[in-house]
Amino acid sequence: MSNLNYKKTSRDMDPSVFAEILSSISEVCPGFEAAIFYDQEGEAIDYFSFLDPFDTRLIAAHLGVLASSFNRSADKLNLKDIHIIEISSEKKDSITVLMGDNLFISVMVKAGFLNRTIHRKIKNIILKIKEEIAL
Repeated sequence: MSNLNYKKTSRDMDPSVFAEILSSISEVCPGFEAAIFYDQEGEAIDYFSFLDPFDTRLIAAHLGVLASSFNRSADKLNLKDIHIIEISSEKKDSITVLMGDNLFISVMVKAGFLNRTIHRKIKNIILKIKEEIAL
């Protein structure tokens, strides 16, 4: 995994091929902080992050709960599934994408750095991850 750059944080797990796939988003986003691949319960499958590993996993847990809650509300309102959730705050922005089979990708960036390039890159990342897990 030659292109992985862990200059700002340590990992609490061995990186998988998913970490390398997720790392590609940091190359197109100067405000990048974390990309996390996780399940519906918010359990991180893997991540690429410049944040503390515990904080990265905590983000996945919280965004997983949030995405599940949004989807339950959407069901009640007969809106079908929600596919993308964007959250903007004063300091950070995030995008969460439901990629199917109760799997999610979330990207956290510094405020103001969420853009169309990230959306396109996430689509590519999802395709690569689906190839790896044969979805």
